[in-house]
Amino acid sequence: MLYIFAFSLIVVALFFMLVSLIRRIVTFNEAQKPFQELLDNTNIGYCKYKLRDGVILEANKGFVEMLNINMSVKNVIGKSLSELIIYVQEEDNVREIIKTRGALKNYEYHFKTLNGKEKCLLMNAYLNKDSHTRENVVEALVEDITEERLSYEAMVESEERYKKLFMNSGDIVVIYKKDNSRIEEINPMTEIILGYNEEELVGYSFENLFHPTSRKILNECQKDIMFRGSCNLDAVVVCKNGNYLNMGVTLSTFEHKEETLVMAIMKDISSLVKSREEEVKRKNEMEDFWKASLAREERIKDLRREIDESGQETKEPEDGHEAK
Repeated sequence: MLYIFAFSLIVVALFFMLVSLIRRIVTFNEAQKPFQELLDNTNIGYCKYKLRDGVILEANKGFVEMLNINMSVKNVIGKSLSELIIYVQEEDNVREIIKTRGALKNYEYHFKTLNGKEKCLLMNAYLNKDSHTRENVVEALVEDITEERLSYEAMVESEERYKKLFMNSGDIVVIYKKDNSRIEEINPMTEIILGYNEEELVGYSFENLFHPTSRKILNECQKDIMFRGSCNLDAVVVCKNGNYLNMGVTLSTFEHKEETLVMAIMKDISSLVKSREEEVKRKNEMEDFWKASLAREERIKDLRREIDESGQETKEPEDGHEAK
């Protein structure tokens, strides 16, 4: 009888323990719902996977969408990461780092989707123990930064291309601040053509490179670029040795690090201006010659007319006899 009573107590205790466990699980799941809903409605991906083999234990919708696979969250659970992505880094590299350090912060993880698209995720991961199996697991929050990375790489490529053009240009290229006209940077050709070195020009007023007669049109042009973004002008620039050069100048604005800068590209057109002046001179000489020719023709006509009139006065009578 005593054994039956003891057994009944054990059964009742186990029952209450089971009820308590179920209640805790339900309570935990209820507490997790807001967190899960928050994750499902953000661009943050969440996943939990085994450190040993990368088998996914938990994931949210955001994580699955980042993989670009036509699968539900339920279907992803139990699959290894190697089945869902194409590695472009060593498969175990990230897991080894996490195992060694215990965490991974702001790590850029590159991989390819199963359809070959390159992706980049910003990962923050931590090493934990599974509460049930006591096995090492990784919990990670990831953010898709593929577009940002592509934009950054395009910007870097553009800057490198610009830098190459800037350094190798056969024309003068000067970059200066829009607000105070202070020179920020020059290319090597500026030093060669104008005779100034970089230390002499950086911080120097861009306007002071020009002859006083050209500064007025330069200032007007700089006002125009506030509305038009760019403008062109012909101006006279003063070299370090005092020589004057006629320049065709193109000014254009651009934004860099939240500051408006102006890029001036200046082409030496002195020979062109000289050719134009010589052409104008030749044209004027031709016009003077033409006018002189016309005047000479008119003078010849006048002389002929005078001769004809003089001949008429001395002409003999038609019968050939002199008057008596």
